[in-house]
Amino acid sequence: MAKRIYDNSGRTAEAENTRAQLIAAARKILSERGNRTPFSMDAVAKKAGVARATVYLQFENRGSLLEAVFDTIANEGGLGVLPEAFTEPDPVEALKKITSVFVRFWIAQREVWPRLSRELADDEAAARLTARSERRRRGIAVIVGRLAQKLTLDRADDLIDTLHGMTSYEFVGQLIATERSEAEVEALMLELVEAVIRSLCLAKSKPLRNDEDSSVLADPRPRR
Repeated sequence: MAKRIYDNSGRTAEAENTRAQLIAAARKILSERGNRTPFSMDAVAKKAGVARATVYLQFENRGSLLEAVFDTIANEGGLGVLPEAFTEPDPVEALKKITSVFVRFWIAQREVWPRLSRELADDEAAARLTARSERRRRGIAVIVGRLAQKLTLDRADDLIDTLHGMTSYEFVGQLIATERSEAEVEALMLELVEAVIRSLCLAKSKPLRNDEDSSVLADPRPRR
C-alpha cells in the first residue's frame, strides 16, 4: 500500500491568514487617535474577532506581536531597498538615498509608529528596538567610512551621529507635522543632509588631498 502523504498546505495558509489578521488588528489599535484602546493581547483578540488563545498560538507574547507589526511595516514601507542604497558607489549619493528611504518610511508610518515605538520601549522587546536603531547607525557608519577613504575626514563620528539622528522619526516627524507636502519634506531633508556632509567634511578638517578628492563634494546632486 502506498504511503499517504499528508498535505498541510491548507492549514499553513490558514495560520498565515490568521497571523496577518492579528497584525492588522494590532495596527488598527496602534493607529487610533488618542490611544483609546490599551494595547494588549486581549485587545488585539477582540479587535480581530478571535479567541485570546488564538493570539497566543501565533505570538509568544506581547513583545513578539509588536515586533511582527514592526517587521510588517518595514517590509511595506520600503526598507527592503536599503541594500541597494548601500551598494551605491558614490558615498554622498548613498547617504542621500538612505535618507530618502527613511523619510518615505516615516511618512508612510506616521500614524502607527509613534505609539508602536512607545509600546516597544515599554516592553521586553525594547532591547531589540534599540538594536534595530543601531543597525541604521552601523549602515551609515559604513558609508561614512567609504567617504573617509576619499576625503581627509577628521569628524567622521560627528557625521555619523548627526545623520543617524536626522534619519530618526523624532527628527523627520517634526517636519511631517508642518504644512509641508511629503515631497517638500523629502527635498528639505536631502538639502540638510548635503549641507551637513559639506560642513562636517570640510570644517576643521585637513585640506583635501587633491583636486580629484574635491569632486566628491563638488556636486552631490543626483546625476540624471
